[in-house]
Amino acid sequence: MNIDSVTYAGWDKDRESNADQVIKSFHAFIEENKDEILALRIIYDQRYADRPMAIKKLKELYEKLQQEHITIERLWDCYAIKKPDKVKRGTIGQLADLISIIRFEMGYADNLQPFADKVNYNFMQWTLKRNAGAVHFTDEQMEWLRMGSGLYAI
Repeated sequence: MNIDSVTYAGWDKDRESNADQVIKSFHAFIEENKDEILALRIIYDQRYADRPMAIKKLKELYEKLQQEHITIERLWDCYAIKKPDKVKRGTIGQLADLISIIRFEMGYADNLQPFADKVNYNFMQWTLKRNAGAVHFTDEQMEWLRMGSGLYAI
């Protein structure tokens, strides 16, 4: 049994102004939490062993954002409404995508794309450079590299 019901079906006339409001609220959220965001950046610039702490901090930051009734998916949709030429659609909604959204809002990135796309691109560039030199990875080694990095398809 589904207790949900549709109360309205049609075009949202206020979607642009709603998107503006969500983005404005997000910008204020960034300003209010800039010390935590800076701490995240410092942690990410440190040793790999410190990454679990960064993930914990990112989760805490996202929980605070959700208390403002803003989700990653909603932000992505709002930016797609306001700047469709700068937003890449794809698999979104991962916690790491919050990093991409913050970077985009703060002007550190010209385009908004899923964080996984950047990771895949960087991994591809790294393997191409290594394979172009003296090191040549076998298919089995590439599979292990993909599994170790969390990448299963490039």
